[in-house]
Amino acid sequence: MKTKLLKHRERKYLLSVMKPFINEVLYFKKASNPQYNAYFIEIVLKNGDIANLPMFQDMEIDKSMKYKGLVPDVKYYLEDL
Repeated sequence: MKTKLLKHRERKYLLSVMKPFINEVLYFKKASNPQYNAYFIEIVLKNGDIANLPMFQDMEIDKSMKYKGLVPDVKYYLEDL
């Protein structure tokens, strides 16, 4: 049985954001931004373009409760959803 990386709401949100260019998505990841002590979702397209979603959560306080199933700075593919 495959382990769920994301909560249902998180998966649904990411898929809806990527829907207009779903066939162009190479991978996505939970990226860290130490300067702001936060994380954000980075979506990388096959042509090299990158879409960054807004930053969330303080890294130190709550260990990023959003997208908790994603390991920071690890590439994930649509099949992983």
